[in-house]
Amino acid sequence: SWQLANFRPSPSTRYFPSKASRAAAKRAAREGNSLEHRKLVASLPCAACGGRGDVVAHHLCGGRAKRHRGVGMKAPDSMTIPLCWEHHLGSSGVHNLGSRREAEWCADYDFDGEALAEALYRQTGAYTRMLRVLEAHKPVLKLRETLANRYRP
Repeated sequence: SWQLANFRPSPSTRYFPSKASRAAAKRAAREGNSLEHRKLVASLPCAACGGRGDVVAHHLCGGRAKRHRGVGMKAPDSMTIPLCWEHHLGSSGVHNLGSRREAEWCADYDFDGEALAEALYRQTGAYTRMLRVLEAHKPVLKLRETLANRYRP
């Protein structure tokens, strides 16, 4: 035991995790957060246009998602929808409007963001079922894909 009393850690020894790793641990511990779900949502086509390039999981800001947020906090991953870069951060993107007009923006593109996010989270883990949920909430996407397959050379 005398050896433990004389033990002096080197300056590189960390007693506490870094701020970034503490934040990541807190985020993972919150109910509704799942890296797997976020990756699956990002692999779906954009909910606004049906495009498949550069799709990210957009965390909803307004409505019921607002009660899950705090200062410097996003809504949980259970409140995410797939959006391409243009509809996420681009000139016609949802982030250009602010959280108060998010539901209105979703309505302009003919879908309910909160209902879509909840339905996707219920089907998490099954890509094909998540794709069917997206098509059910946005029938235009299925029509567009059908027309593209019909007239493909």
